[in-house]
Amino acid sequence: MRDQSSIFGIVYTETWRMYKQHFWLFFVVALLISWVGAFIPKAFILAHPVAAFFISIISGLVQLIGAASIIATAKLFSEGAQAIGIGQALRLGMIPLFTLIGATILCLLIGLVGMVFLIIPGLVFAFFACLYLPIVVCEKVTAWGSIKRSCGLVKHHWVVVFCVTFFGSVLMGFVAFVPGLLFAYLQLTNPQGMLRIVAEIMSFITSAITLSFYSLLSFHLLRVLTLLED
Repeated sequence: MRDQSSIFGIVYTETWRMYKQHFWLFFVVALLISWVGAFIPKAFILAHPVAAFFISIISGLVQLIGAASIIATAKLFSEGAQAIGIGQALRLGMIPLFTLIGATILCLLIGLVGMVFLIIPGLVFAFFACLYLPIVVCEKVTAWGSIKRSCGLVKHHWVVVFCVTFFGSVLMGFVAFVPGLLFAYLQLTNPQGMLRIVAEIMSFITSAITLSFYSLLSFHLLRVLTLLED
């Protein structure tokens, strides 16, 4: 059995290799997803909280589709596919949508129950269920089955899962930090200026990079852990 550091290296090496090779496909898919709801005026959201609630739900669903599209596309590339179009990638993400919705609702409900009684159980559950999304897409199991499968994998490989997800979160947080800080500053000092528009475009780009890279990372983490079990 490989040591934890080598597994960590394999996951990031494979993620970066595929991301670099098919960057524009993953980036454009994620960018299209990141734009959903971006042009809804903030004044409208503040004045219509009920509408804002439903908009946030729709935005979350679209984010699921985006992540599923990238993961499903990555699976095909790993199986030898040479060329996949943007439309095909998005259609692939739609296939497991209802299962993804069910699994996400279950994760939210269980996590909320854990957070209500004690914060730590909710956080622990969120960690153990972190692979449910690529499992739904790649293994075509039920909503509850994806959560059980994720918990089982993380239980046996929790050190490497923690290291991979923690480092990925720090890395993507750093990528998003500077544009986010610039956008917030320009919102306060120059809300109607040209620089604010540039900062907003940068925030779209960093959101797309974060979504696409982290989705690929979760796919390769699942793939490596599955190979270790065989």
